[in-house]
Amino acid sequence: MRRLQVLSLVVVVTLVAKPVQSGAFFVSPTIQTDSPGAVAHPIGYDGTGGPITVSVCIDPASPSAAELAAPAARAIDTLNALVPTTGTYVPIGESTQVPAGHFDAESVLLHEIAHCVGIHHGNKPPNMTRAQELAFSDATMSNTGPDNLYSFILIGADNIWGSSDDLRGDDGNLFWFRKMNNDPFSLPGGPPLAYDQSNYTRDLADLPVGAKYAANGTPAVAESLGYSDTKAVMYAQTGVQSEFRSLSHDDVTMLRYASSGLNEIAGDADDYVLTLELIDFPCDIPIKLEPLGLASDTVGRCRSVNQTQGPIAGSTDHYTLDPIAVELNADFSWFFGSALDLAVTKTDGDVEVLPGGDIVYMLEVSNVGDDIDATGVEIEETVPDSTTFNAASSDPGWNCTDIVAGSECLLSVGTLTAGGSPVQATFVVTVDNPVPGGVKEIFNLARVSDDGNNGPDPNPGNDLAQESTPIDSGLVFSDGFESGNTSAWSGTSP
Repeated sequence: MRRLQVLSLVVVVTLVAKPVQSGAFFVSPTIQTDSPGAVAHPIGYDGTGGPITVSVCIDPASPSAAELAAPAARAIDTLNALVPTTGTYVPIGESTQVPAGHFDAESVLLHEIAHCVGIHHGNKPPNMTRAQELAFSDATMSNTGPDNLYSFILIGADNIWGSSDDLRGDDGNLFWFRKMNNDPFSLPGGPPLAYDQSNYTRDLADLPVGAKYAANGTPAVAESLGYSDTKAVMYAQTGVQSEFRSLSHDDVTMLRYASSGLNEIAGDADDYVLTLELIDFPCDIPIKLEPLGLASDTVGRCRSVNQTQGPIAGSTDHYTLDPIAVELNADFSWFFGSALDLAVTKTDGDVEVLPGGDIVYMLEVSNVGDDIDATGVEIEETVPDSTTFNAASSDPGWNCTDIVAGSECLLSVGTLTAGGSPVQATFVVTVDNPVPGGVKEIFNLARVSDDGNNGPDPNPGNDLAQESTPIDSGLVFSDGFESGNTSAWSGTSP
């Protein structure tokens, strides 16, 4: 596999309260100038189609490593689902979930992980001066063109930078737009829905009648097109007490366009399907929370140092990314989001059990998390040693592989709402009679789990509950009868 090298290729998210969009690919400014049609692909793609899995993990040395897992998992689920949405952006300072003065980890991780698998901002052309950034950061992603100068000539009659009536002189457009309508919040025509060169282009000659430049997905552009409270995840800036936890149509478009492969034609042999997975450290894309030591407005970044051999073999302008890490700036206050938190308790009633007697385990499972429901919840039991499962005395619904010791039993609970009432269950086993010599206690371990669809449980310690029940074997007299059977006492001393 060949990989592009640009030492310390870094894309940052800053504090400026402006809108963002994807629509471009995550390659260096040099490549954007020399090869404006360059397409970036996730690590693992070498031009051969098929499934690609990219692993993501939390650096265990990072502060708040446990808290990072849940927002990372939710961001990964969003990127894997590739569902385009509108109306899901909560503007700066308006979130009712994210506390004042905090950045939303899930939103920023969604943005940065998307960088690390290949997509760039749709706004904020690279290498602008600070003055240009303040004035033109919503302008559509472009290079400077033949004159090596940005040509922000006219904002247009709508007074919105990044819309279809901008005039940009000889600037080179780096933004893929939909040929039919130049609307970054619509999907390709169909059927089938082809996310490839048949529907998308950078060539301004393909603009629909009346359009002067490629429109990107800033909130102002979205509002002008009738999409309220909408923006793309890949906007180049963010702000405090805001949320952008779902993908816009154009975010989805760029990820799917890249997956059409080297020939940029969907449905043939060089296409790939990307899946992200959260695993234990190490991985392809580690996530860190650390002081970045950069400008004070740097909230997060995807760092990538790629190799210099050039584009992927068989192409002239397709590159494979080699991410180093997603880094969130620990100098800021972070909201890690609400998470589900399953918990299980159990009791045997503090009894001692006789051989041949029953142990009645009373189980209670709950979701003590803030506001994320747990779905597909199950209780897992294992029939303890020296016992058998007593189905008749247990709650109905237990599904056991067998009744003998070591058999696994599952009870489906379904959905547990966050902070809702606990669910109780009874699991009964019968102790062997006689009990093997040396066995003084019956040990039992219960576990609660869910389907994982709503993120990981950041507190797995309370997902397990153990109980130890002592065996009351009685005082045995010399004639072999137990002390409890008074009718059989012989009067013989032990």
